[in-house]
Amino acid sequence: QFLYIIPGFIAIATFPTLSKLASTDKNQFNNALNKVIRAVFVFSLPIVTVGIVLSKKIILLAFGYEYITAYMSMSILLLLVLINFPAAVLENAILAYNQQRQSLKYSLSALVLNIVLNYLLIPKYGISGAATATLISTTLGLFLIFKSFINRNGFKIKLNLISIVFSTTIVGLITITLNF
Repeated sequence: QFLYIIPGFIAIATFPTLSKLASTDKNQFNNALNKVIRAVFVFSLPIVTVGIVLSKKIILLAFGYEYITAYMSMSILLLLVLINFPAAVLENAILAYNQQRQSLKYSLSALVLNIVLNYLLIPKYGISGAATATLISTTLGLFLIFKSFINRNGFKIKLNLISIVFSTTIVGLITITLNF
């Protein structure tokens, strides 16, 4: 739960600037939002990578061997960090443009999908099924919200994914090396 506090702080800190730029300069708004989204990816990808690589050890350390099977659910739920970090910032961008109704519609769609997927996946896969249902529905919800925002406002994402992926790969390799 601690990881979900971080994007909230980032979103709160950037909201005044985004709100001001939404009403005054669309290009600067676009640039500012891109910088913030890039920053949350740069911050969240290493957390996710290290968390997934060390998930078994974290579960063993925190809860003991009897809960070792929870590492898979933990790994799936850690992927949600990649969705929730930019989502917190995007939600504030949507508020800055006063388009929260669109966001609500897509969030409700994701909620319904989550319920259906939980119904289908939990009986067969247990807690990992629930984690997978949450990951799929949250990803779909964010995708729909983001697509709507892009279509309505002409927002263009300009992430330098090569540098983000490269740095995350380095962190992952270092973690794997130190883990052995």
